[in-house]
Amino acid sequence: MTKNIQSLQSLKSTLKFLNCVPAINTGGCGISALAIYRWCRANDICVSDRPFTFVWRNGNEWESSNNDELLENGELDLVEVPNHIVIELYKGLYDSNGQQNDNCHPFIVHQEYKLNEKELLAVINRPNGGWNSSFRRARQIPEIENKLNIDLSDVLR
Repeated sequence: MTKNIQSLQSLKSTLKFLNCVPAINTGGCGISALAIYRWCRANDICVSDRPFTFVWRNGNEWESSNNDELLENGELDLVEVPNHIVIELYKGLYDSNGQQNDNCHPFIVHQEYKLNEKELLAVINRPNGGWNSSFRRARQIPEIENKLNIDLSDVLR
């Protein structure tokens, strides 16, 4: 078995675990994307430096006209949380459900922004929140860290 096939199988196992975490895609999608990123880096899977994509569904738009400038200046302060955050791997968009822009999982992207790890952390840890509280950070983050053997200590709980 080649390393790429082994890596893909390991990634599928990682996604399967994350998908079983309660509310991972209804409040924990940004943390899930960060966990996937850090797991890939720890397992020598090539990931770009700006792999995170904000996705708005149902025609929602980027709320503030100056968010592009804030993003470029490292002062990102979203008016609202994006509908979903995914990570680009193997030229596809993934969340814990797997690839979300293939024929089996049509993924309509109305607008997308690429972020790096630091920018994603700023959004995840924003002081005024906005994330769905159904994802229980204090309970779920340590479980993700332990199972995937990654460090998420910089994520607010």
